[in-house]
Formats: sequence, C-alpha cells, structure tokens
Amino acid sequence: ADSGRSSEEEDGPGRTFQLLGAGDAEYVRQAVELLQQQSLSEEDKALLQAHLYMGYYLRAEAREVLEKVASSGSQRPDVYRLLGDLYLQVGVTPLAEKNYQEAIKLYEAAGDAQRAGELRQKLEELKKPE
Repeated sequence: ADSGRSSEEEDGPGRTFQLLGAGDAEYVRQAVELLQQQSLSEEDKALLQAHLYMGYYLRAEAREVLEKVASSGSQRPDVYRLLGDLYLQVGVTPLAEKNYQEAIKLYEAAGDAQRAGELRQKLEELKKPE
C-alpha cells in the first residue's frame, strides 16, 4: 500500500528500517488490495492490515493504519493494545503506556478482566526502573 509514508521516517534509538524486495512489496500491496475487498468491518480490516505490515516490519505503516482507526473513536481494545505494542517496539514508552491504558479501560468495559490484568502487569513492568 502506498500511503506516501514509510518506516524510513522512524528514527532514533532502537528504531530501524528495511526496504522490502520487489516481490515482498508486491505481495503486501496485493494482500492489502484483497483485504480491502473483504466484507469485514473497517476495524477488522485495519487490524489485519496492521498485522500484515508488522509481519514485514513496516511499523510506521501499521501504526498509521491503527492511529486512523483509533482517532475515529474505535472501541476495540485490540486496536489500542497493538498500538501500544508498536510504540513499545520503537521505544516510545509514553505512547505505549497511553494506548495500553485505553486498551485496559475497554477490556474492562467488555468484561475481559484477564486481558486487562495482563496489560496492567505489562504497564507495571514498564514503570520499573532498569
């Protein structure tokens, strides 16, 4: 998918990028096209697209897709959990924590105490001094 952005825009400690080979780039493009044709909710499509991008280390693209869904007011905790994971992977801990907190709130509202508890534990580990 050509969104005009790339993982090359991410810089700083712990952030790297790689260029996809032509074959992989074409595969990802075609997979996104097919995904968009599916009769799924926009949130489901976004989550699947983000996972596809993450599988190819296209973190900026995955983040962009998820941020768009989150900014539209998504009530899916998995959107925020995955955003938190992405921000944690690139070393932006404050944004990881913010998204994990939103995911916890939504998991609790949905009655999923187990996942909310898992994320609370992850947040506690992030706050421990190294």
